[in-house]
Amino acid sequence: MPPSQQATTTNDLINAALEPIRDYYSYVENGVRKAKPLAQRIEGWARLIYDLDGYSMRRFLKEYARFSDETVEAIGTIENLTSRMALSFFHSFLGRSDINPSATYWEIAGGTARLTDALLPFVAGEVRMDRRMIRMEYWDASRDCSSCRHVSWRGALRTATLPRSANSRSRPTTASRATYAGARVGSVSADSPSKGVRVGLC
Repeated sequence: MPPSQQATTTNDLINAALEPIRDYYSYVENGVRKAKPLAQRIEGWARLIYDLDGYSMRRFLKEYARFSDETVEAIGTIENLTSRMALSFFHSFLGRSDINPSATYWEIAGGTARLTDALLPFVAGEVRMDRRMIRMEYWDASRDCSSCRHVSWRGALRTATLPRSANSRSRPTTASRATYAGARVGSVSADSPSKGVRVGLC
């Protein structure tokens, strides 16, 4: 490990690396981290997921936190993260950030199904019930998609543009479609990184 880090515990090292991430949805006041107002918290989480959804924990520690290989190995071993280094960054981040006695948990009276039931009217025309997914097809500029029947560089039939945050990284142009037991539904496309991510269902 670099000499400057040798006197710091791995717990403190990883927590310091995660502090800027927590700033997306919370802030520090008088030494205590507090949640932002709900609207800002939702916006912060949306941008956080957009910016780091493609990161594994190892990639985050190497590219975002810029830790050396030795520091990453020390964190993996001492913080019990070695087996999860290749998994999604959020897998370990959520465990370290939100699963603790001081976290506030919310309960939906009547069960979580009430949330999905409330959202259903907004996507009723796109959702197919009682179907089993048997195939997923996607298009990417870097692969041979000559055999793709349902997706292309044009992406979805209907699109909505999501703004990119200033510090997000470019993503490859992709599109995907799932086939559910003969009923083809759902395509997602990411296009024109400089203008935003185009997302749609058809």
